[in-house]
Amino acid sequence: MNFSKHMNPPEDGFDGQADIRAGFVICPYCQKKQFKINPDTRIEKMPYKCKNSKCRKEMIVNVE
Repeated sequence: MNFSKHMNPPEDGFDGQADIRAGFVICPYCQKKQFKINPDTRIEKMPYKCKNSKCRKEMIVNVE
């Protein structure tokens, strides 16, 4: 199923990377929390697939 018509498109300048807010990695497509990270967590170029059943888009996670 393709839910792209019902989802918010990424903002202009979107580079395919996940956002980090309040200690959680956030999907840039559906804005749902994906997984918790600690302040000392370091991740570079990790491919990740959204766990939201209506999204399932792939993104790159970078945590510095």
